[in-house]
Amino acid sequence: MTRIFFATDIHGSEKCWRKFINAGQFYKADIII
Repeated sequence: MTRIFFATDIHGSEKCWRKFINAGQFYKADIII
């Protein structure tokens, strides 16, 4: 089974971007979108 982490509206915030990038590893996602 493939795990996908999906998030929207993170543009303009470096803090949110970094959280998004790290969330893939935290939730053991194979794909982040």
